[in-house]
Amino acid sequence: MNADASALMVLTVLALGTFTAGLNGVWRMCLIGAPLALGVPLIAWIDEATLLYIILLLAVALIVYPTMLLVNRTRTAKKKRADRVATRGASPELEDGCGLAGMPVASIFLLTSR
Repeated sequence: MNADASALMVLTVLALGTFTAGLNGVWRMCLIGAPLALGVPLIAWIDEATLLYIILLLAVALIVYPTMLLVNRTRTAKKKRADRVATRGASPELEDGCGLAGMPVASIFLLTSR
């Protein structure tokens, strides 16, 4: 028996002991023993399927990362658009260039002195 098999056997015995102790006494021990017992085959399967998990993790990363970039880009564009609309609504001359904002002071003086 190799080290992995003996570790799984010890975990199975621990889970069985914890669960039966909960049946005969404190019911909360059953809540600890049941996940331990369910974890034994899960751990054995994970040991066998490590490559599968790596491939699945890479696939999820290749889907999630570009999606997050697209969502972030969309939010940024919407925020910039909302800021432009807010600026245009507050002071139209700032946006379209027809007002006095942005003109040199001398030009403003010449326009107002006539």
